[in-house]
Order: sequence, then C-alpha cells, then structure tokens
Amino acid sequence: MMLREDYDRFAEVAQQELPAGMTFQSGKTDKNCFYEFNKLRVENTIFATELAKNHTDINVGIAFDIFCHDKTANSRLGQKLHLAATLFTRALVLNKWNHRKADNGSRVQSAVTNFFVRLLPLRFSYFLMNHTISFFKRKKNAKYLYDGMGRNVYNGCFSADILSEVTTHDFEGYQLPVPKKYDEYLTFLYGDYMEKAPLSTRLGCHEILLCDIGKYDNLNE
Repeated sequence: MMLREDYDRFAEVAQQELPAGMTFQSGKTDKNCFYEFNKLRVENTIFATELAKNHTDINVGIAFDIFCHDKTANSRLGQKLHLAATLFTRALVLNKWNHRKADNGSRVQSAVTNFFVRLLPLRFSYFLMNHTISFFKRKKNAKYLYDGMGRNVYNGCFSADILSEVTTHDFEGYQLPVPKKYDEYLTFLYGDYMEKAPLSTRLGCHEILLCDIGKYDNLNE
C-alpha cells in the first residue's frame, strides 16, 4: 500500500528498476488488464484464481498486489459521494471484464449498474474508475485518505495524519519504516488486531485454481 505520489512514481520507474524475472503489470503495460490496482508478477509462473482463470490474455504469474491510499473529500457528504462513485465505477469495470451481471442486494442499484455495464465500453469504464479513485489527488489540504482500490474501501476513510510520520521497526534483521501511528492504522483496518480471529473466519479470499511456481519448486532442495 502506497500514497498516491509514491504509487505514481513507482509506476513510472518499476519496469526499468525491477530485477530479472519480475514484471510490473498495470493497465498501461498490459493492455488487456483491467485490475483497479497494479501488480508485480513473477515471470514463468502461474497463479490463477477464480477471478483470473478466464483472463488468458494477460500475465497471471504469482503476484504481489500494489494498492494506493488516495485522498478524499474533507466533508462527510463529499466522502460518501466519492465512495459511492468509486464502488459504482469499480462495478462497471469488474462486471464488464468478467462478463457477469451485478447483484449487490438492491434490485434498483443492480439494474442501473447492469444498464451502464452494457452501455459503456470497458476501456472507458476503466478510465472513469481510475479518475474517480484519484479524483482528489491534487487537493492541497486533504485531511482524509481512503482505500479506493481494495476491500478496505468498505471501512470508509481515515485521518491522513495517521500516515504523516514514520518510525522504524525491526523485521527479520532489517530496520524498516512503518507509520508512527501504526496502532491507529491497524485498528482502523482490523479492529482489535491483537486478538486472534476465530478459526471459522480464518479463510482465504481467493480460490486457487491453477498454480505453477516453475523453477522455484526446487528452492528447498
């Protein structure tokens, strides 16, 4: 997860800076890819989920997802409108790309979404989605951020101040930067993150249908 400035900068330089064997994937580098976020792919591998199994025209190697925390409106009304527009444009892209009908529990909302899915070309909906998510990117006094690309979008927005300062913590012998207010950040994402979730809820969110790790299958030999 990155802030917008870092996210855009990373997208500019990643393809030239990545080590051999890794590829940066976005809607610009892979014209048939319409994910709302970017990915790093391990070349000569396969990792196809239920969502990706039909997209044989894109790179489906083992992936690291890259998300962005974008600026949003300062007012509650503006935040609600931005969130609604984000979910709507994301639904346009995902349902068009995956050839399925929207069914979000509301007959009226689903009917409206399906109408625009049929009406709008996929590439235009993708353009609309990206510009909706980053609509406030140039806002100078933005006080709030939100995750317009991932599942945390349903958590709403959080104070930009949470990510304004960093500190360092040890991880496997490396000193890595983390938000100074990491407790507030993790609480926003997960609630009481120090308590183990019930076993019944410890489930993966993707069903793996195809997996081939290529030359990496002998690393333990």
